[in-house]
Amino acid sequence: MRWAFLGIGRVTPRMVEAVRLAGHEVSAVAGRNQDALRAWCETHQVSRSTPDFRSLCEAEDIDVIYVALPPHLHADLASYALECGKKVLCEKPLTASTEDSLRLRSVAAKFQNQFRHASAFPFHPRSQAMRNIILSGEIGEVTRVTFSCSFSHVLERGRDYRTDSAAGGGCLLDLGWYCALATEWFTGGRPQIIQALGRKHPEHRIWMSAQAIAQLDMGAFAHWDCGSDGKARSELVGENVNQEAKMIETLWAPNQQCVDVLGLTEFGFHAQETLAKWESKLIDGDQA
Repeated sequence: MRWAFLGIGRVTPRMVEAVRLAGHEVSAVAGRNQDALRAWCETHQVSRSTPDFRSLCEAEDIDVIYVALPPHLHADLASYALECGKKVLCEKPLTASTEDSLRLRSVAAKFQNQFRHASAFPFHPRSQAMRNIILSGEIGEVTRVTFSCSFSHVLERGRDYRTDSAAGGGCLLDLGWYCALATEWFTGGRPQIIQALGRKHPEHRIWMSAQAIAQLDMGAFAHWDCGSDGKARSELVGENVNQEAKMIETLWAPNQQCVDVLGLTEFGFHAQETLAKWESKLIDGDQA
């Protein structure tokens, strides 16, 4: 398939490699900074570029749109690409607001088999084995699950949406996504009650850390811990190029799917709902 990338952010070099490893083609890319876009194209040997995101959504020689922009831009462009008849792979989090999430979900429902989110950990054989063991009941009843994810130096990166609350920055949407998605994907449970505590940056007003305890509808408790104020860590199977290539190979190939991708897509929208609930319960520990 012929891909167009919307955005040239930090995640895109790895995704270029994954798309090509899966046997697909990166045909075009769009970005707002022309100097950065030119350098990106030279590095990744992509000859076609434009500052016009929508023109690639409309292009007849493009099959898949990869939305790798700040979250506040996702809903409009992903929706437009779907309406232009394209398959869409959207980076997480899907959106920066509940309103945008509902809007995107409504459009995606009209093109049910076209929209996917770019969370690769479910495609790892170890993740699948863990999930099968849990859901089979082999280890007994699930009473407690813990997920954590963090990285550091976000404030030292220079221009980065993660320091802009209006663009969907902060650790809650960026890293809490993994906690929310993994909880439902591994256990089948959705949170009913959430209690949460975190810490906001005094200047940027983004969440630097966010913790929560949630009671799931299956009765188990989920403990979540995410932050951009500590060293990098993850209690999930790490994502890598080979894993992402496997994801790309199977997203729109029903005969090759090792994961229920439609169900996973729905879990992604559930994760957005969970993140909204989580944020509504968050108390800034420095202000308490």
